[in-house]
Amino acid sequence: MKRYIVTLETGYAGMDAHEALLMPDDHTEDELSQVVWDMAVDHASSYGVEVGDSDSFDPDDNDNEYSGENVAGFAELYDPKKHDGLRCGGGSFEEDFAAQMKWF
Repeated sequence: MKRYIVTLETGYAGMDAHEALLMPDDHTEDELSQVVWDMAVDHASSYGVEVGDSDSFDPDDNDNEYSGENVAGFAELYDPKKHDGLRCGGGSFEEDFAAQMKWF
């Protein structure tokens, strides 16, 4: 399994988030694109931010960044030294990855 940290943005201050994401080793870039985009839309919706029709992800964009008018998300491989300080509530994202492993 590949471990990613996904940064989710709504376009508004104070509404960004960082979430752990496990993906199978054999996932495609298009699959990662779709999952990250869906996470970004869900995150924005939780704040009442609507995603317009022009918003979409571009699977040909190889930088793992998917954005719309106000909504964006990007994934990068997990690095505990870089990412654990971003976890809401503190602690390590290792806890989140362990919880996700139950689904695989």
